[in-house]
Amino acid sequence: MSGNDVPDYGGGSRPSRCDDVDFTTMLGRVDPAQRELIAVGDTLRVEAQDEPVATVVVRSDTGQLGVLTSATRVAQLRDCISRGYKFTAIVDVLDGGNVTVRILSS
Repeated sequence: MSGNDVPDYGGGSRPSRCDDVDFTTMLGRVDPAQRELIAVGDTLRVEAQDEPVATVVVRSDTGQLGVLTSATRVAQLRDCISRGYKFTAIVDVLDGGNVTVRILSS
C-alpha cells in the first residue's frame, strides 16, 4: 500500500483508486446465448462472484455474459466492490464469440 492506503494494483505510474477505474479488457468464458443478446454500446453490470470461484463477472439483465480474466484487475475490482464501489461495463467490440468491454467507475 502507498502512504494513503490505496492498494497499488500495478499497470500504471500511480496507484489505482476505486473512483477512477477505466480500462478495456476482453472477457473470458463468454456465454454464447448471452452474447447474441448484446450490442456494441450496451451498458452492463460488473459484480463480484464468490462461487464456484472468487471472480468478477459482467452481467446483462438476462444473465451472466462473461468473466474478467486478469488476476490483477479481478483483485482490484473485488476489493473496490467490497468497499461499496460500483462499476459498469460498456460493450466496446464484438468479434465473433469475443467480447471486449470498457470497465468504468459508476
